[in-house]
Amino acid sequence: MDGCAAARLGSAAARAGRAARTPRSQNAAWERNIAAVRQFHAREGHLVVPRKRVESIDGDPVGLGSFISNARRRAASRPPGRVPSWRAILPR
Repeated sequence: MDGCAAARLGSAAARAGRAARTPRSQNAAWERNIAAVRQFHAREGHLVVPRKRVESIDGDPVGLGSFISNARRRAASRPPGRVPSWRAILPR
């Protein structure tokens, strides 16, 4: 087997591993991210989170820093159902 064939097999295996994960709905992802925010806040007492911070929720990594940064930047366009939970957690 040449190097190119081995590389193709490796990327096919990587794609298969990603495909095996169960997809989450946007609401499930939102709730998982909010759980990470609550966990961090309960432990640290603040929400000054570095952009690269990753929290573990039920063994799954959650990009908490990215979530908070993006959510603050997109606050004006957030769906109405998510505004109250956000305000309760992240007072600015």
